[in-house]
Amino acid sequence: MKLIYLSSYNIPTKNALGIQITQMCNAFAGENVEVELIIPKQKNKNLFEFYNIKENFKVKKIYRPNLLSFGRIGFLVQTIFYLLMVRVYLFSKKYDYLYTREQLTGLFFKDFIYEAHNFPKKIGFFHRIILKRIYKIIAITSFLKKDLIDAGVFAKKIFIASDAVDLSKFNISISKQEARNKLNLLDRNIIGYIGKYVTFGEGNKGVDDLIESFPKILKFNKEVFLLIVGVGLDNVDKINKLFESFGISNKDYKIIPHLPYDEVIYSLRASDILIMNYSKFQYHTYYTSPMKMFEYMASQKPIIASDLPSIKEVLNKNNALFIKPNDIESLVEAIRKLLQDKVLADRISKQAFEDVQEYTWDKRVKNILNFVYGEK
Repeated sequence: MKLIYLSSYNIPTKNALGIQITQMCNAFAGENVEVELIIPKQKNKNLFEFYNIKENFKVKKIYRPNLLSFGRIGFLVQTIFYLLMVRVYLFSKKYDYLYTREQLTGLFFKDFIYEAHNFPKKIGFFHRIILKRIYKIIAITSFLKKDLIDAGVFAKKIFIASDAVDLSKFNISISKQEARNKLNLLDRNIIGYIGKYVTFGEGNKGVDDLIESFPKILKFNKEVFLLIVGVGLDNVDKINKLFESFGISNKDYKIIPHLPYDEVIYSLRASDILIMNYSKFQYHTYYTSPMKMFEYMASQKPIIASDLPSIKEVLNKNNALFIKPNDIESLVEAIRKLLQDKVLADRISKQAFEDVQEYTWDKRVKNILNFVYGEK
């Protein structure tokens, strides 16, 4: 079997999208599938070295202009150009399946496998035409599946597959103290937040609320330290000013704008509690299946998460502590509870680690292949 994976995004990238796509290609190849990933040509690092994954699939680079400076129109034009060039490249080539996260693939191809990570605010005639050209859809939440069915897609064409994690990345001997030494962190009660500052430029991922809650946390525990990782260099000044506005000393927090993928494990290992306090932004509420959730679970550290429908498809009261979204007091109380109740913290950590064994890339790909083969 030969599978072509299309992505118009520049890979490798610091964004989670690049990790997800390369992990999927790697896992497909691990199931004896011949995989070719087609990405835009650019001057960049070797993606296998960048993500430290086995070089078990092919990479084809195709020219695509960079028009992002023209905003959404530029993005649309460059994506269509990329897909047109792919269409030309694949014209005489044989393959069994086309797999992509690009809905616009339907402009040039039909009977492809589409992995859905979001849903349009409005479904128009154009969307319905493309949806009819899709062979199978992999939806990352049940809410995406419901919306797709409401848009006219037959339920039997849709398979739900949450995101996943590479557990081998967590099979390292480094201790909490060694991880803290690597990141130059003090030996305190570290509250860790790993992830972007916002989603799609507007969805609050909880950093501001976490910072606002911190003075209240310091009142009952002076040994607490806040570690924020992955928010991007362009947000550091804004975040530092926010800390300053709440009177929080730089001795009580550290911002690491970016860590290489393989080193994110250090920040997880160094933390005592991990925070995932998403806002009620629609994407967070219904369509997200964040990879960091599975990394949090694999880290064997207690998780505090927003009580949102999409998150509760994986997390539950036995493997996480839930808080009300956008609620400072709820967040403060949850942190207080876990700092004071080590038995609870240990119990939900162990349960999360046990549960995440079912959410690996290998198992995800096996389930997807079984779904695809079963209907062929």
